Amino acid sequence: MGTAKVECQHRCRNTCEMLSDAMMRERKLIAHFETMISDCRDPHIRDFAGELAKEHTQLLTRIGQKLSEIKVNAEVLDDIIESFDP
Repeated sequence: MGTAKVECQHRCRNTCEMLSDAMMRERKLIAHFETMISDCRDPHIRDFAGELAKEHTQLLTRIGQKLSEIKVNAEVLDDIIESFDP
């Protein structure tokens, strides 16, 4: 993985750049472990890589849920703000 640093902009409303970056990194890790599973001949290593891929898939799901929550909250705030516009 690259060493590019993602910094929080503190201005996000309907997305989070840092969570989006974490999601991308988790996808890369999952792909890496899936490659290990397909390329490795040692069943113990394959099993271990499978466990790691499963854990990172769960993390990916959690990050996606949090991003969805952020988006929904922003939409609710947008609706509230629009209700005050004449």
